[in-house]
Amino acid sequence: MSDRPSPLRAILDAADDLKGLPMEWRIEIYNIAVKRLAEVVKDVSEDPALAPQLVPAGRIEANDYNPNTVASPELDLLENSMRADGITMPVVVMDDPERGVWTVVDGFHRRKVAVERLGREYIPCSVIRRPLADRMASTIRHNRARGKHQVDLMAALVKAMLGLGWEDDQIAENLGMSVEELLRLKQMVGAARLLAADEYSKSWGNIEEE
Repeated sequence: MSDRPSPLRAILDAADDLKGLPMEWRIEIYNIAVKRLAEVVKDVSEDPALAPQLVPAGRIEANDYNPNTVASPELDLLENSMRADGITMPVVVMDDPERGVWTVVDGFHRRKVAVERLGREYIPCSVIRRPLADRMASTIRHNRARGKHQVDLMAALVKAMLGLGWEDDQIAENLGMSVEELLRLKQMVGAARLLAADEYSKSWGNIEEE
């Protein structure tokens, strides 16, 4: 201990003292502490993963634009993995301070298993702050990186992004596809069907860009 910098000694000593505090206090202190510590290395990296926040599970809500589903056997495998290794990847969320909730950008099924099968009250989350269309694009990038997306819901998502003012080339770039692939997607589902996907667009129509 003597060869460590005094700030590090103070942190280690404080951590020992905090263990006896009520859970809510410890969680609040943890969330503040990791955000402050992340600032120490911001010249190296400013990735959200450096400061995962423990978020109340009951305040994490699903988004309404995720074209990704997981079959029951895969959920079982996810549960087995999380029971064996814990939550190794934070759920990616967007916070809404006015409503006091966090909306899932990526990791809805991790959150579902953690809460419904493992009984977790708090979920480690990487928090991002982006406009709606950017969050939609982020969700699709996560899904496509894992090779999972559904054509119908992806088409509805494209329609919503067009409604938010994005151009074809901008959508294609952010969703990891070529403009030609985007056009084929439109052709595959049919222009009329794409433009009539009201069941997916109603909830987006009143959401303003940040």
